[in-house]
Amino acid sequence: MQQKRIISAIVLFGLSPLVLALEMGFESSARFDATDNVLGAESGFEEEGQIANITFGVYGEQQGTKVRGAFAGELSSQRRVDDPDDEFTAVSQFLGAAEISITPRAFTWYIGDILGGVRADNGLQTINDEEQARRNVFVTGPRFEYEIDSVSRANAQFRYVNQSEEGTVLESLYNTTASYEYDTSTANTYGVSFGNIYTDHPSTDLEGDFNRLSLGGFWRRNRGQNEYFASLGGTRYDTETEALNGVNARFRYDRALSEEKSINLSFRRDLRDQTLNEIDTLIENGTGVDATGDGFFDETRIDAGYNFNTGLTTFNASVGVGQSDFRLLADNTGATSNGDSEDRNNLYGQFYLSQVITSGFRISTGANYIAREYINRDDNSQSVVWSIELEKRLSRSFIFDLGYFASYGDGQRTSEETNLLEDFEIVENRVKVGIRWAPPSRADKDVAIELRSLLQ
Repeated sequence: MQQKRIISAIVLFGLSPLVLALEMGFESSARFDATDNVLGAESGFEEEGQIANITFGVYGEQQGTKVRGAFAGELSSQRRVDDPDDEFTAVSQFLGAAEISITPRAFTWYIGDILGGVRADNGLQTINDEEQARRNVFVTGPRFEYEIDSVSRANAQFRYVNQSEEGTVLESLYNTTASYEYDTSTANTYGVSFGNIYTDHPSTDLEGDFNRLSLGGFWRRNRGQNEYFASLGGTRYDTETEALNGVNARFRYDRALSEEKSINLSFRRDLRDQTLNEIDTLIENGTGVDATGDGFFDETRIDAGYNFNTGLTTFNASVGVGQSDFRLLADNTGATSNGDSEDRNNLYGQFYLSQVITSGFRISTGANYIAREYINRDDNSQSVVWSIELEKRLSRSFIFDLGYFASYGDGQRTSEETNLLEDFEIVENRVKVGIRWAPPSRADKDVAIELRSLLQ
C-alpha cells in the first residue's frame, strides 16, 4: 500500500509544471505521557505507566488551474520509559487527495489515499489510538459533469476503492454513481440518482462478493438562511445466497442564525453493509470501526447540531439517536445467520470548545459520548472520552502543549467462555506534556482534511 501513497504524491509533484507551486509545511513534536492505565485494562487490573512519544509530520497544499490537492502525513514513535524491556514502536498516518482537471469544466479525475486506525466495533473508545490496527484505503476514479443548459445538469462518476491491512487486501469496491438535476424558478432543485457498489473479496475469503444497487429521487432548496435536502428511494443487495431490499430516505435542514451561528437537523434511513460503513467512518473521521464480518442492516438515525465560530471562539455540539436492524450476517468461513443478535439502539453526543485567550495562548476542551444497547440480548455499553488542552506559543516556531485526558467505559457483555453476562469497567486518566515545532508555512494543514470529501 506504500506504492499507492507514492502514486498520490507523484500526482501532486509530477504535474507541478502545469500548476502553481506546491506549498509545504512541517510539524514535529516531543511529548511525555503519564497514565494510570497504560494497557487500557479493566478495573482491578490497571497498571501505571509513562510513555515517551516523538512525532514527525509533513503536509502540503497545491492550488492551480489543473490540479487541486493536499496531503498530510506523520510518523509517530513511542516507548514506555518505565519498562526497560519495552522498545520503540512506529505508527504512521496519511491523508492525501487530489482533483485533476482533464478538461476545463466537464471531466476530472480523483486520486487519494488514507492510512488510519480502526477500533473494534464494541462501542468503547480509548485515549491512545496508536495501538489500533492500521487500515489503508486507496481511492481513484473519474468524474464527469455536464451542464445541459442553464437550469439542468448531469453527473456521473466511478470510484475504485481498495482497503488493506499490513499489505493484505481485505476488499475492493467498484462504485458507480450518476444523477440528473433540474433547477426551477422558485429556488428548488429536483433530481434522480443511481448508484451501484460491487464489493469484491479475495478468493481466500469465504464471505463472498455482493452488490448494492440504489435508485431514488431528491429535492434541494437553498433560499436565504435556510437549506433543505430530501431524498427517497430503494436499495437492493444481492449476495451469493440472499437478496435484500430496503427503503432509503434522507432529510437535512441547515439554518444560518447569523454569520457566526448555525444549526442543523438530519434524518437518515438506509440499508447498508458493515464493509461500506467501515470505509466511510475511516474516510470521514480518520478512525474507522472494525466489524467482525459482513453485516447487512437497516440504519435509522436522527442528528441535531449547533455551531458557533467567531475566530477567537469556536464551539460545536451535536446529539444523535439511532437504531441498527440487522438482516443478515456472514463471516469469513461462509456461515450466515439472520443477524437478530446484533440489533441495537445507539446514542451519540459530542461537544468541542476552543477559546483564544491571548494572541499566543489557547485553551480547548471537548468530549465524545457513545452508548449502545442490544435489543435481543442483554449486552450494553457506554463510553466517554473528555479532554482539556492548553496551548502556549513560545516563539514563531515552537509551541508548548499541556493536556489532561480522561476516559470511562462500562457495561455488560456475554462471556465467550461461560456464555454468562459479565459486568466490566475501564477507566483511564492521562496527562500529556510536550513541545511542538511548527514553523510558519503558506500551506494550510486543514486543506487535506477538507479534501477528504473527494474520497467519499
